[in-house]
Amino acid sequence: MRNYNYLKSRIVYQIFPRNYSDEGTLKAVEDDLERIKALGIDIIYLLPIHPIGKLNRKGSYGSPYSIENYLEVSPDLGTLEDLASLVEKAHSLKMKVIMDMVFNHTSRDAKLYKEHPEYYLISKGGKANRVGDWSDVMDLDLENEEVLTYLLGVLKFYRKLKVDGFRFDVCSLIPLKFFKKARKELGKKVIFIGECVEPSFIEYLHSQGYYCEEDVNLFPTFDATYNYNYLFDFMHYFEDKDQEALDRVLKTIDDQEKIYPKYFLKLNCLENHDTERIAKYFSGNALKSLTAYNFFIKGATFLYAGEEYEDDVRPPLFEKRTIKRSGDKNFYNFIKKLIRIKKSKDYRKLDEFCFIKTPLKDFVLATGFAPKTRFYGLFNFSNEMQKVKIPRGKYIDLLNQSNNIINVGNNDEIDVLGPMILKQVDL
Repeated sequence: MRNYNYLKSRIVYQIFPRNYSDEGTLKAVEDDLERIKALGIDIIYLLPIHPIGKLNRKGSYGSPYSIENYLEVSPDLGTLEDLASLVEKAHSLKMKVIMDMVFNHTSRDAKLYKEHPEYYLISKGGKANRVGDWSDVMDLDLENEEVLTYLLGVLKFYRKLKVDGFRFDVCSLIPLKFFKKARKELGKKVIFIGECVEPSFIEYLHSQGYYCEEDVNLFPTFDATYNYNYLFDFMHYFEDKDQEALDRVLKTIDDQEKIYPKYFLKLNCLENHDTERIAKYFSGNALKSLTAYNFFIKGATFLYAGEEYEDDVRPPLFEKRTIKRSGDKNFYNFIKKLIRIKKSKDYRKLDEFCFIKTPLKDFVLATGFAPKTRFYGLFNFSNEMQKVKIPRGKYIDLLNQSNNIINVGNNDEIDVLGPMILKQVDL
């Protein structure tokens, strides 16, 4: 419960240190923490910062998910002392830091493999992995208790550096018993975020005879999991403007309330290091509406660094390309306003969310409510004016003219171009 109440109105900011700055170092991230704090961020999430393997390396720099040594920082990013300094500075600004932990696999020339080859999955007489296209890595034998004990030691190592929690890569492939034991030994205050996998991937792994945990079973061991149960339908909508895909997204989100435990949280993202930038597909009021929608719905909100500057180019995972670090202040300030609304006392009271059906295309009408508190989110993804009906009442528009009362009668329609977040004031 403690992390649920903490996380449900928090903002997680994902940073790929190599591509975050021209320097590509942890020190450069630390130097930007004041701006990040001023934006309204609560939690810094660092992509893997460990040395990258050289064998079968992809691209010039290699994938940060092909780890050569869990207990070191990649020399091009800095040192363990730099990590400790970043964490200390973040804490002084009342932010938390979580690290990406990749426990399904290592690089093919990992230090761990050289020391303990018996820790690895064997198939047909050789080292193997469960997913064929991950050619730069090989999978750990996660049925081996010694492997799980070693991985728990890695978490304890970084907790000694005061890291606040962990994001676990493809956590669905790792035995849930490991996370339950880690939670017990590390304590409930440590943040556990799980990158669960999409339903089609679960089906594929099961068809191959491999373990893969279903998303619903990850609670309450994890504080939050990714929104991968619907994100790929959402991306289909982004790419093709397919209304049926958007309808599937809304149904899946509504169905979560029937399937998941009461105190579940999703980490709601529109983009991350594995996807295209949302600004590649949308601009103007439509981009603002999608962004506002992502803040409004139930769950913690996830921003990928550069999203606040409308960066429309996906940072390459295997190469060096500095993200956009400046841009339209109008959109930047719009993000800040959304964060303030998300953290407001009235918004934090909300404990129920649902969608309201409309005949409109490219439009989402949502509501969040608690006793004596009700919000409506009106999100037009089309860049064209649309009209929608909402229940009669008196409202203030928190995103636009927050001091003006909007009176809505029984049959009134509201003109919606950009996003609106309405708070009902006559309850």
